[in-house]
Amino acid sequence: MSKPSAVRVAEIDYSTRLERLLQRRAIEAAIWGIPLVRFDAMRQAFFRDAQAIYGDIAYWLEPVDWRLQLAVASTLSNHVYCNFNTRTGPVVIELPPAPGVRLTGSLVSGWESTLVEVGHEGFDKGRGGKYLVLPPDYGGMVPSRYITVRSETYNGRALFGLKPSVDGDLSAVIAVVKRMRVYSLMEAVNPPEQRFIDMSERLFDGAIRFDDTLFDSLARMVSEEPMRTRDLVAMSQMYSLGIDKNVPFTPNRALREILNQSSHEVRAGLINAAATGEFLSPSTHWVKSDAACSGPGLTFETANHFGIDERNVQFFMTFETPRKRRRPDPCLRAFCDTAGKPLQGGATYRMTIPAGGLVKQWELAAYDLQTGCFIRKSARVAVNSNSAPCRNADGSVDVYFGPTPVGHEGNWIYTESNRQWFALFRVYDPERAIVDNTWVLPDLEKLG
Repeated sequence: MSKPSAVRVAEIDYSTRLERLLQRRAIEAAIWGIPLVRFDAMRQAFFRDAQAIYGDIAYWLEPVDWRLQLAVASTLSNHVYCNFNTRTGPVVIELPPAPGVRLTGSLVSGWESTLVEVGHEGFDKGRGGKYLVLPPDYGGMVPSRYITVRSETYNGRALFGLKPSVDGDLSAVIAVVKRMRVYSLMEAVNPPEQRFIDMSERLFDGAIRFDDTLFDSLARMVSEEPMRTRDLVAMSQMYSLGIDKNVPFTPNRALREILNQSSHEVRAGLINAAATGEFLSPSTHWVKSDAACSGPGLTFETANHFGIDERNVQFFMTFETPRKRRRPDPCLRAFCDTAGKPLQGGATYRMTIPAGGLVKQWELAAYDLQTGCFIRKSARVAVNSNSAPCRNADGSVDVYFGPTPVGHEGNWIYTESNRQWFALFRVYDPERAIVDNTWVLPDLEKLG
């Protein structure tokens, strides 16, 4: 057998080095653009699954199930969602007063940065108001009757949670939802009829796809939005991938394979970062969410550091965009059982929520480790304080995880065999004991 020529060896070596270079640049570009990709994934679900256009309002009246494919979605609120675009001018988002309903949420940019918090914990304190979102380059007059916010991007979205004062009072929720409006400032004199879309029991698949199509989302957002000065280095990484302003993104098969592999590596890094955070206590494997540990500014920036990894874990494993003004309620994640072994989809686990320490509301749910969303086709995604689980004599609650029901079915959460998952525990309006970690949550115990 003849040996390869020196020229052929050099060609192979160059091809390998080029492939590695493109993979590293793809990984760095994806890490930089995770917020843009998450935003676009939700926007595409809005267009595709809700059959909506900018300015439509989608809402969920029934308790959500696995069909709401958003990162660590909650079952405790009714949700309202819309996308808007200011390319042709400012957009008005009109929120009514919310009697009998606690409304929380925010307006965010295409970078998933909070523009303004709204509702009872936001700017209007539940009294309602007309918010005017200005595009990045807007230099026109601004009417004084609006609450004005300037966005860094043309695209934006709103995501609200609504909790009735009386459990199950959907009439109060729908009364607030049906008075919301989204329209262009140019139409303010005579706004068009608002279109509402009921998404109850319908698929809304806003999960990030960690494959080559992640870069299609990234290219789409880059082509639509202005870039900041600090983004120029990342933009230079993307030029070699074929992502640029006003240039169609048409990678060939070989490049798509590189992008696919790069996406898998980015996801693995996100999962590892999420699972290796700060533990609740030395005696448990519950990991604090980064939101619970961040300061009230939640910018991930200091004078000498930008916490890009912490930011990306947030956008992979946080339902709501981190809030600007206050520390979020405690949120804990478990990736391991009491023995420190990864949670297995085919095994059965029990976790006991101790009595005391929970004042108003709590929620325990299972999520797909690969997507951060509810497990698809799940028969039961969560147990919460509103679902009246069966309690023990001392007031504690045993919750079971597994592919088949164990014990009281209302205390069971489905997991899929041969699929990795993690548990998330939320506490709303907690007592000091939870915040101070003097009330400790036990680990999941594997049965059998």
